[in-house]
Amino acid sequence: MKHVEKHVFVLGVTALALLMGGAVAPVRLAAQELIRSVDAEAIRTNKESALNFAEVSQKPHDAPLTQPEIAQAGDTDNRLVFQSYRTNAWQIYSAFGDGGGQTQLTFDTSVANVSPKLRYGGIVIAMRGVNSSNDSEIRTILKDGTRYRGYLNTGKYVDLQWSPNGTKLAYAKETASNFYDVFVADYNFFDETLSGETCLTCGSGVNSSEPTWSPDGTQLIYMRRKSTQATGQIWRMNITGQNPQQLTGDLWYLQDLVWSPDGMRVAFDSAPNKDAWNQLKVLNLVDNTIGTIYNPAQNLVDAWMGDWSPDGTQLYFTRVEYAVQGNQLVLKSTWTERVAVSGGSPTRLAGNTGRDMQPNIEKRDLIAPSSRVLPLPKFSKQLSAFPPVHVDEPEPGGAGIAMTFDNQTRLVPDIQRACRYGITGDWNSDGQCFNRLGETVYFRTSAKDNEGNIEAWPTS
Repeated sequence: MKHVEKHVFVLGVTALALLMGGAVAPVRLAAQELIRSVDAEAIRTNKESALNFAEVSQKPHDAPLTQPEIAQAGDTDNRLVFQSYRTNAWQIYSAFGDGGGQTQLTFDTSVANVSPKLRYGGIVIAMRGVNSSNDSEIRTILKDGTRYRGYLNTGKYVDLQWSPNGTKLAYAKETASNFYDVFVADYNFFDETLSGETCLTCGSGVNSSEPTWSPDGTQLIYMRRKSTQATGQIWRMNITGQNPQQLTGDLWYLQDLVWSPDGMRVAFDSAPNKDAWNQLKVLNLVDNTIGTIYNPAQNLVDAWMGDWSPDGTQLYFTRVEYAVQGNQLVLKSTWTERVAVSGGSPTRLAGNTGRDMQPNIEKRDLIAPSSRVLPLPKFSKQLSAFPPVHVDEPEPGGAGIAMTFDNQTRLVPDIQRACRYGITGDWNSDGQCFNRLGETVYFRTSAKDNEGNIEAWPTS
């Protein structure tokens, strides 16, 4: 048996062993079929937990490991997030789409910060904060490392996925011992709330996880499997949980389902049989055929699907290299890479440390927001008059309006007067400008979003 389940080793429950320069980190993974979304304790007591050396040594593809090409700098239109163990603790990092310009976002060592997912617009990152008991909390943080906070009660949450417009978050949660269901909750960017949790698969009697959204936000594709098996099936349902449809038969070590931007395909990773290593696959939703995009073709090497590039031409993934130590399968190194959907050799992202994984990418918001001054009566007998300012939402690029924007006034005759104004949660601003009778006041406004895009001042 051979497989290592992603959620177990990232959590730190007798979990991670990275062979770096011959030194072994103090925590290890038992070698067994570690099934995605199954409790670590149950896995460790599995009757098949012992590694069969003969089986490993006789696996095909024993070619030497090759060094892939390193991505060239220049992809600043996209934002990438990933988790890394480079500081001997799982933390979240951001970078440009080629891996350059890396910034550490989390520093909390009380939990493992894992499974980062970028919201539409590339500003908000959802993740899981996992404690030493293997329980987790859904958390979010902004691209600059600010507003780090948690949501919902602690439980076993996995497989976070934002809806296309960023107003909902899908995930799987343990609802019974070793049993998971798919949930959806509403996310409010302005109030930073996650609420209205709804279970979509409860009562089905089938272990369900790995939700991924259709580009129009009306459907979810997810994985079904039996708790005692290392195989899974790909299914589809609408966002109310109705009309589930089976799309594939059993696939070995199935995980990491991601719907393509064009809505025509679903990428994932799986193995052709129980004794093989995971490859990047794509399911064509038109004819239900499955093709292989990338096969590492080497013993003790997995490819774990991460994300589609925003233009749908590349797959970002984790290359997982194992080693055998004693009777255990341990991690040797993990690398973030990308490969063209059309095939070919992968490219390793810049800045890799061999301890990076789970890349997720989103197009940066490069569009300036728009705002307008709401009209006032032509004449006013009030001592003070300052019109409301409205900023158009949803903000077109998805970054969201920043907490401040500028208002300017011009008086005729040109006499300066003090103005006070503020911003409310719905991004309308109003205030007071203390003027004298007979004065004419002109107002204009310029909005700014959380990516730093600034609206040009109107000319009049």
